[in-house]
Amino acid sequence: MELDSSVSIDADGYIIVPEEPRRACEDAIESLANIVAVFNHCARQVSSATPWVALCDLQDDERSTLNASKGFRGPQGTVAVESYLDPTDPSLVPALADLG
Repeated sequence: MELDSSVSIDADGYIIVPEEPRRACEDAIESLANIVAVFNHCARQVSSATPWVALCDLQDDERSTLNASKGFRGPQGTVAVESYLDPTDPSLVPALADLG
């Protein structure tokens, strides 16, 4: 979902997740889960991944704001900013290898 405005940071340094777009996304996910459950005659469960925020197509100024913040603040609490991983980066697979 595209936001109508740029990100806002609170006094503690966290990006504020806007209430209305967040609720609209959650409502859409729940509605789709309900429809899939009805069509498949099964129970459904909705849960969130952690972190519960993902951003894409950031402009340079938005990326700077994100990097300067402590993370995100929303009704689920706070979560630290995660750096973007490029799945085509050749150093990614060795970095994820179990060395133990």
